[in-house]
Order: sequence, then structure tokens, then C-alpha cells
Amino acid sequence: MKNKVVVSLLAALVMCSAAAASVQGSFQRTLQVGGPVNMEVLTRSGDINVHTGPAGSVSISGKIHVSDRWLAGNRQADVSEVEKNPPIRQNGNSINIDYVNVRDIAVDYDITVPADTTLRTRSNSGDQSVDGLKTALDLQSGSGDMRLSNL
Repeated sequence: MKNKVVVSLLAALVMCSAAAASVQGSFQRTLQVGGPVNMEVLTRSGDINVHTGPAGSVSISGKIHVSDRWLAGNRQADVSEVEKNPPIRQNGNSINIDYVNVRDIAVDYDITVPADTTLRTRSNSGDQSVDGLKTALDLQSGSGDMRLSNL
């Protein structure tokens, strides 16, 4: 009898887990700059990919990931909020991507910057890739790989 109860509970958990599909979203921003850029990227969870592009603009693409856990309820509203209001601030040529203030959301960033961008990153968990920058870098990671090229 106990085995049937355990099997039934496991089957229910598997079905709930399968129903808890990953909620995803995205955003895209292009910012105009004039001259060298000072950029800071902060993330609790998610990859940071920075590469060079034309002078005069910074392009930021974000892919939002969150698990729609059966105990936490539907997280689509949280994802939609980050899509509408990504944590990006610009003050002249200074651009800050701040920590997402929503629990258990990861954002993977793909960022195109001018080659003369000074970059500072802080990542608790996620891979970082930087390609083609010609100025100072200050990169930190709690967990994740770093791939640096053409610096």
C-alpha cells in the first residue's frame, strides 16, 4: 500500500514539473552615445556577451528566463514587467545595466558597444564573453566561465 502512495505522489510531482514550463521573454534597446562609453553590467544570474560594433551606439538584447514553478504560480507578469522596463540606465556616455529586482529571474545579455568602451561587470552566476574592446576591463564572476578575445 505504501509503495502505491509513493508512486502516486511521484507521478503527481512529475506531472506538475512538466506543467511548470519555463517562461521566457526578451527586450532590445539601442542607445545613442557620443565618444567613449563607460559601461557597467550587474547580474545575479545570466550570461554576459559583449562585442564591438560601430561608434555612436550601444545595442543591448536581453533574453529573460524564469521557471514557472507550481508552488510559485505563473511568472509571466514578472517577465512582462522586465520586458517593458529592463534595468538599463543611461546618463550621457555612462550606461548601467542593474540587477533585476524580481526574484529568480535570469537575463542573458548580448551587448554591442564601440571598441573604446570601458567595461565593468559583476556576475553571481553565468558565463562572460568579451571580444574586441580596446580599453580597461574590470570583470568579476562568482560562478561561470570567462572568454576574452581580441583585447
